[in-house]
Amino acid sequence: MSIQESYERIYGASPVAIQQVPGRVNLIGEHTDYNGGLVLPTAINKSVSVAIGEAADDYYYFTSAIFPDPVRRDLSKIRTGHWSDYPLAAFAWLKAQGGWQKGAEVYIDSDLPHGSGLSSSAALIVAILKAVTELTGPYMTDTEVAKAAQRVENEYLAVPCGIMDQMAVAVARPGQALLLNTETLAFELIELPHAHSFVVAHSGVYRRLDEGRYALRRRECDAAAAALGVKLLCHLTEESAKGLIPKLEQPMRQRARHVWTEHCRVQQAASALRAHELEELGQLMTESHHSMRDDFEISLPVIDEMVDCSRRFGALGARLTGGGFGGCFVSLVETAKVDDWQQRMLQAFPEITFV
Repeated sequence: MSIQESYERIYGASPVAIQQVPGRVNLIGEHTDYNGGLVLPTAINKSVSVAIGEAADDYYYFTSAIFPDPVRRDLSKIRTGHWSDYPLAAFAWLKAQGGWQKGAEVYIDSDLPHGSGLSSSAALIVAILKAVTELTGPYMTDTEVAKAAQRVENEYLAVPCGIMDQMAVAVARPGQALLLNTETLAFELIELPHAHSFVVAHSGVYRRLDEGRYALRRRECDAAAAALGVKLLCHLTEESAKGLIPKLEQPMRQRARHVWTEHCRVQQAASALRAHELEELGQLMTESHHSMRDDFEISLPVIDEMVDCSRRFGALGARLTGGGFGGCFVSLVETAKVDDWQQRMLQAFPEITFV
């Protein structure tokens, strides 16, 4: 059943706008986005779709293929911990900008695993913003939509995320990696290799960005930057990073070391991807995971084991992807060997699912 047919079955009318937005997986560059650094995500062939129509009153009605029980919300309280906080916050931002002023009936469909670290929340917000602004205006570029979606999460949901997820799902298309300067928003699209695949697997451990640990890491990075006399950690020069970071107290030293070395790894990874030097790219991915495990402390033992087995079973490199504390890991595998690699991974970890 199409999303339009699902909407019509639930609400008894046709939607006025439909939009589909892909999820993303970050190939390398974790927690550098809110530190002014580089990231290298790619869009994936999984997406979030929304169908939107006007409500007869001022309420917002949400129904989802994943969460089928209907929900009725108003704008009096947005942050409740319910999944519908995210689409409601998008409409709150639109109303505040003089956009959509009515209530809404919304149906959401997605084949992105919820809580997987593949930007399902960013894709949902971007989809609503794109659907409504393309219908009613004002015209917004993909970059402007991404910036607005970040504001929705930061200001309405108190999620201190950077801009990477929103830019990745708003700008990139499957088959392209997005090398993004998260401070200037300058970007380059790099074609992905055909002979090798970036395989995404969900660990079976679900996570949320609003449960505190993500925000704690951001506060630790801000404290490290202040101690080093810079606004953002990626403003450091190579010389100052090498000379000053080792003098910080823990855990600021670990957090700053991860961010700076990860920023450098993204530059190296982009060069390796352009040159099709995939062995080097795989090594950088693995180094990134070790940094997240040891310095940023956002991995989990079960995911560390999955990453190690991924490489033993033939992947050129593997790493946790997303905010951390669960979700997905991504592996670089020769395309001709993906089926065999997946079978071996499933034998070792029956709880994982491939995205």
